[in-house]
Amino acid sequence: MGIRPQFTSGFELPAEGTYLFDVDKVEFKKTEGGLLCAIRNIIQDSIEHGDSFNEQGVFDNFPLYTDFGKARLLGLGVKALGMDADKEYPDNYFDDEKIQKKLMTSLPGKKFGSKLKHKKSKKSDDMMANLTEYYTVEEYDNLSNAEPKEEKKAGKKESKKGEAKSADEDNW
Repeated sequence: MGIRPQFTSGFELPAEGTYLFDVDKVEFKKTEGGLLCAIRNIIQDSIEHGDSFNEQGVFDNFPLYTDFGKARLLGLGVKALGMDADKEYPDNYFDDEKIQKKLMTSLPGKKFGSKLKHKKSKKSDDMMANLTEYYTVEEYDNLSNAEPKEEKKAGKKESKKGEAKSADEDNW
């Protein structure tokens, strides 16, 4: 089978709404600004749109050289991996290569819900899909009034409040 020329590029932007995502790929990259975490998520379901956008990929970027990017990635970790929401993480938490590797192996295959909104790109006139709020699968199900979905919790250990853990002890 041959390749035909393509004269335009682009993709259909998913409509704004609340979606269930499956994490596909996690990468850490060094950029001019600093460390960036790029996550590719695949749409599995939508409260407002059903399966009309299923299997479409949506990227979520976390500029880890900003407090905002670090806090957002921790928020995703809490909702998708069950990381401790009450813990205060060190400012350089994501600089640790062990943590980066753990996220690259632990996040793919995990599901989470998110509100998707459109935002105009700062670099061009293009619209972007922006994930603005994260939910656990259970929270997503409650929002959609669906029966709770089974989520594997194997290997997850409860931590006692106030008990400090090192990066090596984090068990998501």
